[in-house]
Amino acid sequence: MTTKWIRNFALALPLCGLSACQNDVPAPKRVADTRGVVELKPTPPVPTPTPTPTATKPTVPESKKVERPVPKTGPEMLKEARRLLDEGENESALPMARRAAQKLPESFLAWNTLGRAELEMNHGQEAQVAFSKALEISPDSSYAHNNMGLTYIYEEKWDDALDELEKATTLTPVKPFMWNNLGVVLEHLDRLDEARAAYQKAADGGADNAKASVGRLLGVKTIKTAKVENKVESKVDSKVESKVDSKVESKQPAQPEKVKVDENLKK
Repeated sequence: MTTKWIRNFALALPLCGLSACQNDVPAPKRVADTRGVVELKPTPPVPTPTPTPTATKPTVPESKKVERPVPKTGPEMLKEARRLLDEGENESALPMARRAAQKLPESFLAWNTLGRAELEMNHGQEAQVAFSKALEISPDSSYAHNNMGLTYIYEEKWDDALDELEKATTLTPVKPFMWNNLGVVLEHLDRLDEARAAYQKAADGGADNAKASVGRLLGVKTIKTAKVENKVESKVDSKVESKVDSKVESKQPAQPEKVKVDENLKK
């Protein structure tokens, strides 16, 4: 009987490999009943726990860049050039400003903006040409005279810079940054009393940096006696925030201030 049972059990096995059988059929275990007969009974399958779904965070789509329309007209190009300059994208602003000036050859604002873009890229000669065009269109623009004066400051042409900045402060005597720039030029020309007076007007107009320049020049008669290093910083802040190095005992001259554009002229 034992042999017959073994043969019958063998015939009941599925036709598969060992590993497949282990996966498909539970492993049998031996159980003795009350008669002492050993039977093989399959082990009851253990239910597989259902995996708990994990809460996935919703993906936040990346913010798309604002696609601006390509400027096609002169005014659109000028507006875009000014926007790029205001955002500090000077390399992109320069070709746009050049195109705007070509499209708007009679526009003061286009040439003044181009001069500013050239100046931001340290193109002194090109900036002078652009500001000259702006002054041909609007010779009474204090902004263009101020900016032209800046180009001469960078070239250390102090007499030429003085002429432009005196015109700027005469035309618009209420702009503190123009008085500050004039003070820079006068200081480099060793006309310190006049420089201090120009700085004082800038300070009276609200330029805090000019107050430091006034205090620095008190009691100083000449640059030689003060041992001032005649250097102008190459990087200029457009927000009238020049700083004086407190660690330098023979303090340096103030730095010039740039002006963006003449907002009163919308040509």
